[in-house]
Amino acid sequence: MSAPEKLVAVEYFGGHPHSVITTTNGNGWTVWDFDWCKRDQTVYYHQSGGCGAQGVYAVGTLVRGRAELWVDASIHAFQDYRGKPLTRRQVGRHGYDLLADHKGDPFAGAVESATTGCTSCDDRLPDERQCRHLVYVAGEGLLGCGSSEYQAEYHLESLQKLFLVLGRELVERLMKELVAGGARWECSCPGGEADQLALRDPVTRKDVALDGDRAAAAGVEWDDLFVGMAWLSSLEPGKTKKAIKLTVRWMRAWLRRSAR
Repeated sequence: MSAPEKLVAVEYFGGHPHSVITTTNGNGWTVWDFDWCKRDQTVYYHQSGGCGAQGVYAVGTLVRGRAELWVDASIHAFQDYRGKPLTRRQVGRHGYDLLADHKGDPFAGAVESATTGCTSCDDRLPDERQCRHLVYVAGEGLLGCGSSEYQAEYHLESLQKLFLVLGRELVERLMKELVAGGARWECSCPGGEADQLALRDPVTRKDVALDGDRAAAAGVEWDDLFVGMAWLSSLEPGKTKKAIKLTVRWMRAWLRRSAR
């Protein structure tokens, strides 16, 4: 996509476009979010909003690093997000270096797609090609060890129910493989139905069916397992060491309790 008729403002962070405002014939502003993806070495962008032409540019306060900002002549003043007027010098104190000109068409070479952050990758990834550390669960959103929406502990209750259904023998095997840095286990849904959830053994590449009788006896519903499945399948040996260490600690605690 080429740039719309006119650029109004461009923010750069880390040398890449981060936020862009455009206008068509001066009839309002369109706001675009830009994200640099380290994995793909690509800039992704999507429209994030719009408003009437303001003439005033609002800047936030950066908590790390500095950004560069270019605005065209239609911007006659600056303010912070609370509406307090700022001088150009004060804009610099907020972490922005003002540029005399922009660095060219920010849309050139960029790809249109919304992105989601992965804390494990420390990256922004296009929604169409997420990493393995983010697992979508209907009604929940993006879960897993890379989720920025949910803390790790959010997965724990479901994971403990999953351990109960798997049984001690398989949990012990999973734990040993995690400690040894073994192959990654995956959750699968062979028939596309919730009652057919299974774990795929990375060695045999076969599904290990979950024990429905054990689940029923413990009062565990299949829906209770989805969040735990997402966490377990998001672990990647060699790349999610902190999450694997936490999972092993959870497993050991559960095994101790279940042995009483």
